[in-house]
Amino acid sequence: MNYIDMANGANPNNNPNCNKKVKVHGPDGDVIVSVTDTCPTCAKGDIDLSPGAFTEIAGLGDGRVEITWDWL
Repeated sequence: MNYIDMANGANPNNNPNCNKKVKVHGPDGDVIVSVTDTCPTCAKGDIDLSPGAFTEIAGLGDGRVEITWDWL
């Protein structure tokens, strides 16, 4: 998850957002994933997905795609 929405405190290893679930909505569908770490180079609203999760919302050849997401 991007560093802005992740809201890391002084020690990112103690972030209460780790292991929370989000539902990601993409052009080809939705996927529910667990937040595992911070993506320091991602823009606000971005989530870096595993290839397996990404293929639930878009084709791997699509590269970066527009998404929305919600905390569960």
